[in-house]
Amino acid sequence: MTMMGSPDLNSVEIEAVEEYPPSSSVKIRGPPGTGKTTQIFARLVSLLQNTDLDVDVDVDVADICVVSYRRSLIWDLLYRLREAGILHGFDLQNPSQGQTRLMGTVHAISRRLMDGSPQIADNADRQEFCRQIGLRYDGEGSTGQLFFDIHDWLIATQTPISEAALSPAYDDFCDRLRRRVNVDRIVAEWRAYKTQNHLWDFDELLTHVARQDICPDVSVLVIDEMHDVYPAMYATLRTWADQVRQTDSTARGTTTGTVIVAGDPDQVINQYQGADPTYFEEFALPE
Repeated sequence: MTMMGSPDLNSVEIEAVEEYPPSSSVKIRGPPGTGKTTQIFARLVSLLQNTDLDVDVDVDVADICVVSYRRSLIWDLLYRLREAGILHGFDLQNPSQGQTRLMGTVHAISRRLMDGSPQIADNADRQEFCRQIGLRYDGEGSTGQLFFDIHDWLIATQTPISEAALSPAYDDFCDRLRRRVNVDRIVAEWRAYKTQNHLWDFDELLTHVARQDICPDVSVLVIDEMHDVYPAMYATLRTWADQVRQTDSTARGTTTGTVIVAGDPDQVINQYQGADPTYFEEFALPE
C-alpha cells in the first residue's frame, strides 16, 4: 500500500478499504509526505468510530498501542482524536496515564509496562561510576564516554560482550588508554553499580520486556518508522506484534488483533545502532 498525497483527515479516504478494512493488519510504505501518517490516523479513527468495517469491532482508545520515534506524531494523533470527539481535554493533560498511556516511544511504553517505573541511569550516574573506576567522563571522546558508547552499542545491536571489539568506539577507547581493554570486567562493574543503585540503562528496558514477554494488553498495535528500528527495538516490537496478532479477539468481532506498520526502507538513519530496513520487510503484511 503506497501512499500518494496527504489529504486532510476529515475528508480522507482509506486506501484499499474494501480489500483491507481498518480491522485488517497492513503495511504502509512510502517516503515522507506521501500520506502514511494520514492513513494511520484514518484507520484508527474508523476503528474507534466503528465505520468502514467488515465486521462489528468494539475498539476503545485503551485497546490501542501506538509506537513512534516522533513525539510530534503522538501529539498530533491525540489532538486529532480530540477533534473527532473521541478524546477529551483532560485526556491530553497527562497522556502518559489513563487510556492513552500506550501511545509514545517504545522506551516510554516499555517503562510504563514495567512495575515501579524503573529509574534510568543518567549522565550523573555514569559520571560517578567512571570516577569510581578511574575513567574520565567529561564529554565526547573521553574514556568514560567511549566506554559507554561501546556498552550502549552492545545492548542496541544485541551483540555478545565477547565481540565488544566490533563496536565502532572500541579502537578509540583502547587508543586513549594505550592498551587493549577487557570490556567484560568494566561492564560487570557497571551492572553491579546499577543493581546497587536500582538503575536501568535506556535500551535495557527493551531487552527486559522482550525477554520477559511483557506486552501491552491491546488489540491494535501501530508501529511508525519501522524501517529505522535497531535489533533491541525490533525484538521488543516483534514480540508485541506477534502477541497482538495471536490475541483471541473474538469478543471484539475479529479472530486476531490488528497490526499496522509504516515506514520507508530508503530512509534509514540509525545505522550506527544496527538499524536495518529488512526489519520492515520481514513483517509479512499486505501492502
